[in-house]
Amino acid sequence: MPGDLAMWFFILAELSVFGLLIIAFAVTESLDPAAFHRSRALLDTSTGLTLTLALLTSGFFAALAVAEVRLARSRRAALLLLAAVLSASLYVVIKLREYTHLAGVGLDIEYDVFFTLYWILTGFHFLHVLLGLDAGRAFLEGDAQHDRITLQLIR
Repeated sequence: MPGDLAMWFFILAELSVFGLLIIAFAVTESLDPAAFHRSRALLDTSTGLTLTLALLTSGFFAALAVAEVRLARSRRAALLLLAAVLSASLYVVIKLREYTHLAGVGLDIEYDVFFTLYWILTGFHFLHVLLGLDAGRAFLEGDAQHDRITLQLIR
């Protein structure tokens, strides 16, 4: 298994937290589907689609960058990683605008159970995107410590 064992424990812990949050969301929704339907309808689906496409695009470019690293094509890998960082940055900008809008119209973490879970789940995810952006930035800037960790995981 590539990478440090501690890194794999960290990844397992992160997946577990995400899994538990998603299960909590699903169970809570099953207890009051009408309330979740009403609250979900307050979200802008075009924003959700744009956020999804930005992250899928970012992930696609990151996967291509990994393939280029494995082929020892560092220049192409760097360009693809830059594209991934730019796509993820678009996600951050749009998500911050969405958060600002939701809070501005009173749909904050205390509005109802749906929005409490929405803010917690999407906020946790948002932090992970920021960490990914930082890792991408460090890799592009040539931070040797980040490079060693990243390369351990992808080789």
